[in-house]
Amino acid sequence: MIIELSSIGSEIEPVQVSQSQLPISLDSTYNLLVCSDCCIGIPFEWISAHFKENHGLKTNGEKVMEYLDLEIPPMAVQEIEDWLSETWIIPKAIEGIPVQQGLSCERCYYCAGNRNVMKNHFSSGHQGSKWSDWTKECNVQKPFKGQLNKWIQVEDGKELDMESDQEEDWKSVLKEDFKRKIQKQVNLDDSEHMDLRLMGTFIAKIRWDLAIKDVDGKRLSELVGVPTTKDNLHKVLLYGRRYIKQCCEKLSGGNMMVRRKLMCARYKFIFFIKI
Repeated sequence: MIIELSSIGSEIEPVQVSQSQLPISLDSTYNLLVCSDCCIGIPFEWISAHFKENHGLKTNGEKVMEYLDLEIPPMAVQEIEDWLSETWIIPKAIEGIPVQQGLSCERCYYCAGNRNVMKNHFSSGHQGSKWSDWTKECNVQKPFKGQLNKWIQVEDGKELDMESDQEEDWKSVLKEDFKRKIQKQVNLDDSEHMDLRLMGTFIAKIRWDLAIKDVDGKRLSELVGVPTTKDNLHKVLLYGRRYIKQCCEKLSGGNMMVRRKLMCARYKFIFFIKI
């Protein structure tokens, strides 16, 4: 791929840049482009302007899609605006964007990166309430700048670094448990003693190996993964959130704590099971 440096004052010949030097990646969970140098999300329409103004590189959306081998365009401005309007808590951090300690308001869904911003939020939105009594610390991310600027709470910050290895984690845990039980069996003083737990583990492992013998491992990991914006399940989640939001709006003057809990992942899960 050839990417031209933007000219300043005079023409500069296009420079051959290897693909590994293009500072962009895709978070497949949210179908979002991320600039690895700036550590921010980039709407699809802003690719050309961002790289020209911030990195002196000339490229466009088609070249980026070719570079990342994408068939479906990443999220555009309108899609991001719709997503931000419906999203206050995400189960998994956006890859390539820093996660920091922040604050969340327990009277609504607002999040902030520091105390001063949260104090201003209470002064304008929750007058008469003490901000320190209605806030809690949490992990937050700010995926975008400019008109899309917004802090989002990351639900489980302790496991953010482990998400990329989740496909292999369950295998290693099973193997370690199996080895430990084998070693325990070897150390038994009574060789005639039968460890029923060990036998159960062994049988479960054999059954699992046979069950996934001809199963596509990549497809299996996709089925148990977090739904992306292009999945039908993602649309179901959005419709569910909108329905819950409409129900909460009917509860005018109700308990805001109840409303917040309704939007949490575990309550949404129970809601979908009941549906």
